[in-house]
Order: sequence, then structure tokens, then C-alpha cells
Amino acid sequence: MAEKDNNQSQNSNTQISDDTQIKDDQQKETEETKNLEELEETLEDKLAKMTEMAKRSIADMQNMKRRMDEERIKTILRANINLIEKLLPVLDNLHRALEHKPEGNEEWCNGIEMSVRQIEEALKNSGLEKMESLNQDFNPDFHEAISEGPGEKNKVIQVLEEGYKIQDFVIRHTKVIVGNGKKT
Repeated sequence: MAEKDNNQSQNSNTQISDDTQIKDDQQKETEETKNLEELEETLEDKLAKMTEMAKRSIADMQNMKRRMDEERIKTILRANINLIEKLLPVLDNLHRALEHKPEGNEEWCNGIEMSVRQIEEALKNSGLEKMESLNQDFNPDFHEAISEGPGEKNKVIQVLEEGYKIQDFVIRHTKVIVGNGKKT
């Protein structure tokens, strides 16, 4: 009987030991699950931060590319403007020369006229626009008043030198005579 009590005691101890082991295992699983959940949450936070950093980097790169493209276009435009500013006086002189054609040199004059048209076409293809001013209201943003004369007040009555612009940038103001409001 003592042996039976001893076996029961051992079985009871084994069962208590097994129950304790199961509880310990469950507690370890719960701790591991908790640790895994914390790790998952930490990794998700890191992923969100990295994703945000990547999005910002992409946006920064796109903005930088756009700014570089705009700067490149502005540089080209400035270079064109600089060259055009130097060519305009030459074109003006050719127009003046054509106003005083010598007689008997028709072929030579035709050649000069063709050259002037080619220069004007090349400048036009570069974005240069002649500003129409005759009979327009005087605007100091586009016109340079050289003098006043009889005519409708503040209207351009004569163009002395053509003005030009590229896009919204004035290359050269139109030199004009403005009406003073007196009749002739």
C-alpha cells in the first residue's frame, strides 16, 4: 500500500510537474507571441518611415529635375536673347540700306532683300516677335517715347525703330513718336 501511495504521489507530482510545464510553455508562447507582435509593430513602423523617406526622395528628385530643366531652358533663352540683341542693329542697318537702293543694281538689291528675309525668318524661328505698335496706346513696358507730335493723345503715331520680344520678355523697346492730343 505504501507502494501504491508512493505511485500516486509520483503520479500526482508528475501531473503537477506536467501542468507546471504546460503553464510554463503557455507563458513562454504568450511571451514569444507578444515579442513577435512588438517586433512586427516595430518593423511596420520602420517600413512606414522608410516608405515615407523613399517617397520624399523621389519627390525631391522630380523637383530637382524640373528645376534643372527650367534652368536649362532659361540659359538657352538668355543665350538666344544675347545673340539676338547683337543681331538687331545689323538687321536695322540692312533695312535702312534697302530704303536707299541704288538704281541699276536690281540683282544685288534682290539678294540683300532675300538675305534680310532669311535673317528675319531665322530670328522668328528662335521665338523673336516684332511688337506691333503703330496706332496702339503708348505703353512704357513696350515703347520708348522719343518725342511727341500732333495726333491722338497717348497713341503711337510713328515707329522710329521696331521693338521685339521673346515670349513675355522685351528684347528691345519700340522707339516711337507719341501723339500729344493736338491736331495738325
